[in-house]
Amino acid sequence: ISRIVRQLEMATERQCHLQHVMCVTLTQRPLFFSPSILCRLRIRWHGSDCLSCTMPKQHDAEALLAAYSEPVENYFAKVLGRDFQCFGCSAHNDAELGIRVYSQKEPKGAPSVLAHIPAVGRQRTSFPGLVHGGVLSSIADDVAYWTIFHAERVLALTVSLNIRFTSPASAESALLALGTIKSTPACEQGKPGMYEVAVDIFSAASGRVHAAGTVAFFAAPDQQLQA
Repeated sequence: ISRIVRQLEMATERQCHLQHVMCVTLTQRPLFFSPSILCRLRIRWHGSDCLSCTMPKQHDAEALLAAYSEPVENYFAKVLGRDFQCFGCSAHNDAELGIRVYSQKEPKGAPSVLAHIPAVGRQRTSFPGLVHGGVLSSIADDVAYWTIFHAERVLALTVSLNIRFTSPASAESALLALGTIKSTPACEQGKPGMYEVAVDIFSAASGRVHAAGTVAFFAAPDQQLQA
């Protein structure tokens, strides 16, 4: 398993460069590669918006922890008490992931939050020692919702989640997740609309990104909560 993990890490490190070279090669010599060869080699055209070329590889975890230092109150745990059993962030759920959310002391840029996630432990692994991809997806979903709730205080449901795993995450290490609102409903107040949030999940120690995704939410009419 350890050899597989290392090979995957090395492949991930080379991925951006390799795909960029392949994009350039395909642009310059398209007749060199037939569709059947491309299919067998699993080479895909990415163009100028190649996800691997634009995806962040590392965050400055220390700087983010300093900037996001204001705890965000868990409104639902406060109002619903033990009836709130969220798998991601409810202290009333013994199996929770322990997600705790923080906001910027001095807000800058698009609305965003930073979530702290303690080591998930061996019960939530896939291969030994590696965090299960479904757990990382759950973290992305939970943090994305807290991002829009902290900014807009709306009740919304997840419509879609698109996530890419960029490096293995250790089940014995703490994680951080940065959620940033990409778009909000372009509609009148009280009308239904869509929110889109970008989430990066990365190591709390090194800042290395393990997963990055985009989550879309639908907010029903008149679902904004009062402060």
